[in-house]
Amino acid sequence: MEIEKLGLKKEYLEKLKKLGIKDSNELIYIGEKVLSNILGISREKALELVKECYKYYEIELKTIDEIKTAVDVLESPLPSFNKYFGGFRSRRIFEFYGKFGSGKTNFLMTIAVDALLKGHKVIWFDSEGTLSFERVEEIFVKRSQFKGIEPNLDLLKNFYVKRVGHSDELVFAAIRLGSLHEKTKARVIIFDSLTSPFRTDYSGISELAERQAVLGYIMRNLLRMAEMLNLWIFFSNQVVSVISPTGNITHEAVSPIGGNVLQHLASEIYYLKKKGGDRVFCIRDVPDLPEIEIPFKITEYGVVEK
Repeated sequence: MEIEKLGLKKEYLEKLKKLGIKDSNELIYIGEKVLSNILGISREKALELVKECYKYYEIELKTIDEIKTAVDVLESPLPSFNKYFGGFRSRRIFEFYGKFGSGKTNFLMTIAVDALLKGHKVIWFDSEGTLSFERVEEIFVKRSQFKGIEPNLDLLKNFYVKRVGHSDELVFAAIRLGSLHEKTKARVIIFDSLTSPFRTDYSGISELAERQAVLGYIMRNLLRMAEMLNLWIFFSNQVVSVISPTGNITHEAVSPIGGNVLQHLASEIYYLKKKGGDRVFCIRDVPDLPEIEIPFKITEYGVVEK
């Protein structure tokens, strides 16, 4: 039901509409904690509002055949991966984790350029300051030439960038993704990285529970947007070393940060690593794929299979 019919104050309606929130179901999804922050009201009043929305909640059912036919495919830079499904399937969230220098940003830039060349629009949230516009242009020109296409730099106007300095901006990005999609028509959304601001904004064990709750909210909302708007959502993630039962830290034993919240809500998980002189793309958790490893290298063309 439209939020206008909830009898909200005009100032509340304006705040919600500014964020692109139009339906009572969206208020339920946001939850009372985030809603109280948005409207500047107590948790108790926000909870009352959410409960009121439950009166109008509707469950939309789709057949499995409808879901299957509504999925599009975005080509991966790696032919050995594409042989399974043609690439990355839409309506999903893709996690790319790995150590510094493993190739995460270059991999995502290559995905973004390939999407532009296929006529898609891209939104890139840069929380680490690692996006290089010169590098994106280089990959764009070289991949265009490699594919036998005359480089059309006007397509770079379809690449939207938002510099993120605080974790709260990622919360609002998740909330406003629907309105951003409506404004730009972008279907490829990239966060590089999703977790970096949380490592500084939430420090210490005392803030761990709150950090995980906020990350969980962001992931649930992104997944909902991916499914509802038929998007591809990619995010990079950092790692921490895994300590063995004997107390030793091994070079290779790493785990993505964010814990179970990210791992359970990401649709597909990939690990990028260095192995000798090579970089390797590892399929870690994709329900219908084996755990294979594909060597790749970073070139002027972006990421290419080795």
